[in-house]
Amino acid sequence: MTARARRCKIRTVSHLPLDQFQQADLDVAKNKARRRRVGILALVLLVAGLAWSFILAQYWLVPPAPQIVQLSPAEQNDYIIMVAEAYAVDHDVPLAQQRLARLNDPQTTQRIIALAQEYAPQQDYIAQRLALLAVAAGSKDKTLVALAATLVAPTFTPTFTPTPTNTRTPSPTVPTRTPQPTHTLVPNYVVITNTPTETHTPTMTYTPRPPTWTPTPIIETEDERPAMIMPIPIKFVSQKISLDLPPYVNFPSAEIRLTARPKICTHANQMPQVISRTTLLCPNETYAPFEIEGNNLTLYGDAAKTALIQGAPRQYALTVNGSNIVIDGVRVEGKTSDNDLNQWLCLYPRCPYTPEIGGARGYGGGILLKNTSNAAVLNSDFFGGTTGVYVYRGFSNKIFDNTFSDHNGWGVMLMQTRNDYIVGNHFARINRSCNGLDQVYHSNGCESSALAMTHVNNVLVHDNTCRRVSNCYYANGDGGYGSSYIKFYNNYCAGAKNNCFEATYGLGHEFDYNKAEADNEFGDQCDYPFWIGGSTAYFGPNNSWNCLHDYDTSVNDSRGKSNRPTNAHALTERPTPTPTLTPTPFSKLARPQEKPTQQTPAP
Repeated sequence: MTARARRCKIRTVSHLPLDQFQQADLDVAKNKARRRRVGILALVLLVAGLAWSFILAQYWLVPPAPQIVQLSPAEQNDYIIMVAEAYAVDHDVPLAQQRLARLNDPQTTQRIIALAQEYAPQQDYIAQRLALLAVAAGSKDKTLVALAATLVAPTFTPTFTPTPTNTRTPSPTVPTRTPQPTHTLVPNYVVITNTPTETHTPTMTYTPRPPTWTPTPIIETEDERPAMIMPIPIKFVSQKISLDLPPYVNFPSAEIRLTARPKICTHANQMPQVISRTTLLCPNETYAPFEIEGNNLTLYGDAAKTALIQGAPRQYALTVNGSNIVIDGVRVEGKTSDNDLNQWLCLYPRCPYTPEIGGARGYGGGILLKNTSNAAVLNSDFFGGTTGVYVYRGFSNKIFDNTFSDHNGWGVMLMQTRNDYIVGNHFARINRSCNGLDQVYHSNGCESSALAMTHVNNVLVHDNTCRRVSNCYYANGDGGYGSSYIKFYNNYCAGAKNNCFEATYGLGHEFDYNKAEADNEFGDQCDYPFWIGGSTAYFGPNNSWNCLHDYDTSVNDSRGKSNRPTNAHALTERPTPTPTLTPTPFSKLARPQEKPTQQTPAP
């Protein structure tokens, strides 16, 4: 058999029926394998879908881990305040916890409580919300609990609830308003940690609100002023400045109380027209005129005194009405109307030759203290305008450690005030020329002075310096506006063009440890050391009068040119007891160090 025949025979044999059955089995196996792969793929896809669904559910249903923020300590405090404001609105403890966790600070709870305690004396919008957050963080400080209770009073419920229900809508409160004495409940205590945790709320107890302090009401007239003005309660005070006076001034020492300095300044474009809470000015910003009305608050300038409050002609940069208000470390610029230049000044409540403005107050200037009690202006700088600080019908106000320069009229004007302190101030370059009421030109003076006083009673003028002015310390009593019992002690006057001290038509003025002399640095002579025409005055032995006119000439000229009796007595003859005289040094600011020469008082 040939090879070809064998091949043909084999091919014919391979197509037997048995081969067809084998081919069918092979196709079935392939189909089974294909179905197995499809099943496996479906199972994999199902598992992947379930896993993806789980991931999506975690994303949508579980809050993400808090993102840590990098802030400075001051910015962190601001952040805590913002969280407190949000918590006061929504009372969402977990959300507050999550927000605070972003600080990544293990001492968050302690920081919240410390910040709330720092702001608590202000009793304002921010202080209330910080107190509420601190109480939620676990603080049991009675002051914070009481302050938080003024913001929210939860309704009693016998079950445990994470958030008090039926709360009053939070609203800013003014610390000068007296809350109605109602019984309120202490807010729930919830400990805030860096990670949200489920907390247990203790049973709420019915706790009466502690008694509140009633501030002095704002007055409009002298008749409304209480017999006694209470100072700021000590628990609201962050700083106290003492005015320790030597015994020989025979005047009580005083204390200036300041509320807590805010951490956040109020920008000039956000300053309201009237403020009623403690406020901090922002550095390097210029503020338009605004007003302060209320009790027990402080206005702070920035540390470097770069913030500026700028007035307008015949207006005051800052008008203040209330009790226990302190202006600390501000810089104020006044503006003078062109119509008030080169004119004889009005020293009284009204003058016939100033019908447009009425009287002295109408000139405007830096600060107007209107009917204030226990107010204080300290460590501040005033320049420009007719008046630096104008005090109208005040009681026991303190003008302490300020500088006044380049005013068109007066550094300080006291109008119908009593029991004031003018202590440690520095006056310079306050003078003017004018055409007088008699149409005669006056090269200086024109009723300007460093300190002017009209119809005041029992005022202390102590430890002030004055240079390059017309009159330094001036109490004009013409027209029935005489002053009484002004105590001039330890003041310095250099180069006054007219009189260093002038107190006319008054009663009971006292002078001791004062120094009046020429200003050799600028070549300015001192004319009269004092002028007391029509007054009764008492002179101690420790004054130093080194002007063109001596003590005797000053007394005789005052007496000869007055139409009323003029009396100069020894200080020991004053009707009040005289403490032991103890000499004290002059102020630290550029005063001569010579020992004062003694003058023999007139009999």
